[in-house]
Amino acid sequence: MRRSLRRRPAVAMLIASALLTSLAAVIAPNAATAVSGPLPLVENFEGSVPITTSSPGIFPFGNDAASTPTLSVVAAPDLPGAAAGNHALDVPYTVSGYGGFSDNLSAPQNWSGYGGFSFWVKGTGSGQRVEYEIKDGGTDGEHSELWQGFFTDSVAGWQHIQVPFADLVKRTDYQPPGGPSDGVLNLTSMWGFAVNLPQASGHLVFDEVTVYGKAKPKVSAPTSSYLADAGQTVPVAVTVTTPDGTALGADVTVAYSLGGGTAVAGTDFTAASGTLTFPAGAASGS
Repeated sequence: MRRSLRRRPAVAMLIASALLTSLAAVIAPNAATAVSGPLPLVENFEGSVPITTSSPGIFPFGNDAASTPTLSVVAAPDLPGAAAGNHALDVPYTVSGYGGFSDNLSAPQNWSGYGGFSFWVKGTGSGQRVEYEIKDGGTDGEHSELWQGFFTDSVAGWQHIQVPFADLVKRTDYQPPGGPSDGVLNLTSMWGFAVNLPQASGHLVFDEVTVYGKAKPKVSAPTSSYLADAGQTVPVAVTVTTPDGTALGADVTVAYSLGGGTAVAGTDFTAASGTLTFPAGAASGS
């Protein structure tokens, strides 16, 4: 084996690059971790609503006074399923540059056990595209990593917006200075949300901002590369974990493949791909 490595001194290094393992889990819907207790409510605009001029609380912003919306809490008994005394956040706007509002929590919430972000919005059917974002990590709501989604004001009335966390993307046109920059939506320390209104005039009403669903198990390998001598194999450990440490509710099937780096399949390593399955009932961490 030593003689072989002298003839091809780069093989071991190439194989280290070739064994970058790509994992993709196919998870049955009921494999997701059950969540105990009620869903955390981010904001329902009831009671003493903290509308302020700065963080924390609910506050408007804009490039000038005209683009800064005037926020108010209004009666909203017409929200589907709401009680007669329901209230919501009224947001009329005329934006020339940028404008919107932010809801910065006074303490972070852990959303990692849930599947997505949700809110109700009442529009006019204007067809305008509206950006919203959630605030991940950092020291407060003004120093967090922003992850965004969009909805269209396509209905003259209420519509329910629900987006899986996996569908949100890191905002690329702006990130607040001093916030995290790891590019990972960790969800363990969430500071609230914000809405960036379109450059137009319009009127929106927001209510029942919450998280929903169940978090999916995560599948991972302990390291992204493995060193092998020429002609030898390397065992790769693959682990499944659930957010709350409970056993899997259903099978989790994982697809894998070998590749990456400068190594060439068929020359430096044997190409391989396939699947493996963690069965229902498997312990978190197995």
